[in-house]
Amino acid sequence: WTAEIKALKAFLYFDLVRHYGPIVLVDENIPMNVPVTEMRQPRVHVDTCIQEIVRLLDEALVDLLPASEKDASRQGYFCKEAALMLKAQALVLAASPLFNGNEYYASFVGKNGEPLCSATYDPEKWRIAAEAIDEAVRECESCGRELYRGSNDQPSLLLNTMKDIEESVHNLAYNNKECLFAVKTPQVYDDNNHNYLSKFILPGFRAEYTDLANSISKGTLAPSMKMVEMYYTANGLPIDQDRTWDNTGKYQMNRETDSRYTDVIPLGENVLGLHLRREPRFYANIAADRCYWRIGTDAGMTKRNYIVEARQGERFGTNYTTIQSNNPQNICGYYLKKFLYSDLPSKTYYTGLAAKGDDPVVIMRMAELYLMQAEAWNEYEGPSEKVYGPLNKVRERAGIPDVVTAWKQYSRTPNKVDTKEGMREIIQREYNIELAFEGRRFWNLRRWKTAHLELNDLQYGWNVLGADAQSFYNNYNGPVVVWSKRKFTAPKDYLFPIRSQEVMVASYVQNPGW
Repeated sequence: WTAEIKALKAFLYFDLVRHYGPIVLVDENIPMNVPVTEMRQPRVHVDTCIQEIVRLLDEALVDLLPASEKDASRQGYFCKEAALMLKAQALVLAASPLFNGNEYYASFVGKNGEPLCSATYDPEKWRIAAEAIDEAVRECESCGRELYRGSNDQPSLLLNTMKDIEESVHNLAYNNKECLFAVKTPQVYDDNNHNYLSKFILPGFRAEYTDLANSISKGTLAPSMKMVEMYYTANGLPIDQDRTWDNTGKYQMNRETDSRYTDVIPLGENVLGLHLRREPRFYANIAADRCYWRIGTDAGMTKRNYIVEARQGERFGTNYTTIQSNNPQNICGYYLKKFLYSDLPSKTYYTGLAAKGDDPVVIMRMAELYLMQAEAWNEYEGPSEKVYGPLNKVRERAGIPDVVTAWKQYSRTPNKVDTKEGMREIIQREYNIELAFEGRRFWNLRRWKTAHLELNDLQYGWNVLGADAQSFYNNYNGPVVVWSKRKFTAPKDYLFPIRSQEVMVASYVQNPGW
């Protein structure tokens, strides 16, 4: 139990460092009756914070058990595998551009003038991180941890791959071997207090479709066009890099005739080019107009396949004729499938979810560990099998070609996989796709120091008020702006602000830009 608490303390330190950078380390609780001056503990160098996180985890690892050996009542607490991944995450954060030679923080000092971040880049931090990740991978695999795969109850290879992808983020009864750490939150499943994540993902289908209608579903947590276009083609490449994919016709209507896409895309029907010949993760995670959504079963336990009709007045579409600022609605034209269970019908989704039992939220999984492994070795040594190998494990489960084959055989820039810079872009995109909508991109863009380049873009989608294909797809001229108020300011927004009251009481130095 002491080891579990040490790991938890390390996790809380890690989360604070992600938010605020240099923090105050508290080895022992400070008595409440001491003078205020003794409570004014200084913020310490961010590298010291990482070292303390690693120290706590190393102490905890001596006694932490693998998840398979933990009592059922302790499954929600840290296990050996989760602690090893957290250690790797902390060291990757320390090695990343945000804290490793960031010029933004060259003059970031404490109240006594002491530096709080490293102004000089140190490549050895990537080696230290890579070795820690290797250790975590070895231990996890020796404990039977692996990517979720092996679904065989669907009628096609593509649908089984999509099922594997769906299940990778579920951890019912803590039985998913891919999930290294998950947390359970109190939930009461009724019409007034239910699973909030599902509420904002699952669309509120039109009431006349009584087998689908669920009045408490909103469908407002909608993928933006940037994320829709982020996903690869079937060849495992960005849509503008695949020589075999029609990038110029992506906003025009086309038809799918390949039987491999049966029950995924209506064959022989008009479908937007952007929705055709995409990778399995796209179809598993995104519900796109005029594609199929397999959700629920009929009385004979046969999977129900619904065409996503996303236009105004249609089954999935809005009932409004204007954008309503005071009413929840989907403003992008796409719906999110990730985190939902395809075997549960919409009408009784929440009671069905409650009947499944413990449904903890996945915080760490093996796919991310493999991507970290590829990233760290690429940053330290450049492209090699130590980079391609773990990356390809994720790509293989995703049902796409290995990275070298994809880029060498199908891309417009086949040499991209031969350089550190090229592989850096490829790995970062793989993170964004594999971990999409899991809250990882929020932190990754910050540690990569690319958030100011990515998060000032306008948000695009389709004209959800369009009642036919031509108006919905903006006369086939490309997506429309659906949100323009997002702003990310560097260096200010790379770290969160400390509350002004805390700055005054504790005599802290405020984070840069605030």
